[in-house]
Parts: sequence; C-alpha cells; structure tokens
Amino acid sequence: MGVLPRDTYQTIVALKAGSADNGLSSRVCALIWLIEQLPRDLGGDTHVRATPDTLADLLVEDLSAGSTSLRGTIPGVLDKLVESGRLMPVEDEYHIQTAESADWWSAFNNIRAQLLRDEHRIAEERQALLVSGCEARLKGLQHVHGKSKVPRKAELHFGQEPSKGTVGIPVWIRDGWVEQERTVLADARSAGPEDPASLAQEAGGDAPRPLRPSVVHIEDLRSLGGNELMAAVYDQRERFAKEAKQWRVTAGMIEARLPRWQDLEWMLPLARGLLVEADVMPQVTAIRDERRLLDEPDPVPPLCKQLADALRAELHGKLEAYQREYDKQASGLESCEAWRQLDGDQRRQVLTDAAIAAPRSPDVSDERALTDALMGTSHASSARMTRCCV
Repeated sequence: MGVLPRDTYQTIVALKAGSADNGLSSRVCALIWLIEQLPRDLGGDTHVRATPDTLADLLVEDLSAGSTSLRGTIPGVLDKLVESGRLMPVEDEYHIQTAESADWWSAFNNIRAQLLRDEHRIAEERQALLVSGCEARLKGLQHVHGKSKVPRKAELHFGQEPSKGTVGIPVWIRDGWVEQERTVLADARSAGPEDPASLAQEAGGDAPRPLRPSVVHIEDLRSLGGNELMAAVYDQRERFAKEAKQWRVTAGMIEARLPRWQDLEWMLPLARGLLVEADVMPQVTAIRDERRLLDEPDPVPPLCKQLADALRAELHGKLEAYQREYDKQASGLESCEAWRQLDGDQRRQVLTDAAIAAPRSPDVSDERALTDALMGTSHASSARMTRCCV
C-alpha cells in the first residue's frame, strides 16, 4: 500500500470541507486513490478499476437500497472533478491528478487544441482515411464483362471532376465535407434527362425515398468504344428502355410527394407533447425507416391531415387563452392611474414599445401557413401587459 501524498490528502480534505454534495466528491477521490494502490501485475490483478459503475457500487452505504441512485449521480461528480483538474480520465477509468499528470494533461490538451484548429491537417487525415476505407471495402471487387468474360476491377476516383480514360469500373467518390448533396445531384442532372445514370440518381435517394437503382451495368459501358459499345447497347436496348421509363415514373412520383413529406416533418415537432404525437410518430418512423414514400395508397396525406387538425385545435385553444388573458390585462390597465393619464397616441406607443398586440386569427388555410402561425404564437405579449403600470 502506498503512502497518501500530501497534495492528494489536501484535495480530499478540501473537498470534504467545501463540497456541496455532502462529501461525495471527497469520498470519490479517496476511493479512486485506494483503487490505484491495488496490484495490477500478472497473477495479482484484482481487475477492480475506477470506473463510474464500480465507484458507485463501492460507495453504497445502504445495501438494501443498492447503487441505482449513485450510478445516476457519480458521472456528474466525476465530470466536475475532471473540469476542476482533480481527476484525469484514461479511457473509461479515472485517476487522481498529480503534478506530473497535470503537466501531461495540460500538454495533451494544448496539442489537441492545436490539432483541432489545424483544418488543413484534419482535411488531409480525413481524406486519407476515406481513401483507405473505400479501398479496403472495394478490395478484390471485380466484374466480368462481355461475352469474353474480361475481368474489370473497380477504379476509385476522388475529386470534383469525373474520371476520364478509365478501363476499369469507375467509382466516383465525393464526400459531404467538400461538396453538398445538391451539387452532386445537380451534376447528375446536368448529364441530361436521357442519361440513364442521371435518371437513376433522381429515382431514389435519402429516406423516405426508395434506394437509388443500381447502374453498374450502365457504368460498364463507359469503358467500351466503337463497335463493341454499339453492340453492347443494342443487346441491352430493351432493358435500358424499360428502366428509363420506370425511373422517370419513380422520379416524378418522388417530386410530387416529397413536399407533403416535408410539410409532415415541419408539423411533427410542433405536436410534441400532444396526444396526436404518440399516434403519428410510429407511422412517420416506419415510412422513413422502411422508405415507404411511394407506397400505395400514399401514406403521408392522412398523417398530414391528422396532425394539421390537432394543431389547429391546439392553436385555437391558445388563441382563446390569449384573448382571455389580453382582456384581463387590458381591464387591469384601465384601472391603473398612470395608464389613465396617457392619451391615445401615448397608449399606442407604450403598447408598441412593449410588443403587445391585440389577438388576431392567423391564416391556417394550409400546412405551411399553420406551422408559421404556430411558431409565431406566444403568450409573451399578454404577460408583458402586466408590467405596463410598473
């Protein structure tokens, strides 16, 4: 057993004397120091580590109550002790901060801060990890092409311009740190509405849209030329025509249905806490997770109507409550001597300065107008009326 260092002893005593948590911080530090004294050598390791759950279990005073309460409290205590420089986290364990470890911790944080500010280095490291990760996933992937069964390997290309002159299967990888999704989609569309790869991009996408169709068989054609290309296109002409027709239909349905889905996403947070949320949320989650935007019948409009009806009722109730409060405070102002001494222009100016307006019925004719009205509804102005006589 080691000797308790003076600075550790002083820390434990100071925490016990000045702690707002009934000495829990002091007990935590003392227990961590004791755990650090346990052997860790082969054959003698007890495998007891100063983790949050272990600390909570060992600090239990009432065995019948268990450690549930402490398990909820200990993480916050540890965070505060780390912030104050008394403890140092190492993976999932905690250690007493000594002068030497404090110097190391300070140096570590300085280096970490420098690295976080070095955006150029972060971008280089991220790009290197992206390249190595993609190469690892696609390693060994190849596809045999044509009647001669010529093997063709995937050829990765990173950058904002498409690859040129490749003889393998071109895989153009563009990341979201450098380019936005709308830019990638715009490039796909710029290839022309008759380009099958462009049609495939528009025939799917992020949930709840369906997955984009595979276009490997189309990309295979990019390395061909002359008579070989003409023959390959001719051989697959019926497939291309069928797919292009279906992808146009799918892209049109996505374009038609997506606005209502966006309306649904706008309204859903406004229903938080209402009874309708419990009914609608599982259905919305299922549509998103199972990519059911194009299901028949369309599952989105009924949910939009259900949400809109509930939100209109909620808004109506808020407006009625606001009207009652407004009338109450307006009546109170009339009994206020300072208010009665003001003329009409002065009264209007006071109300304007206090951002107090008479209740009015907003436009809730459609979902967009309804969400705008709900996000702008507040009882703040009626509350401010109570301060006009102060």
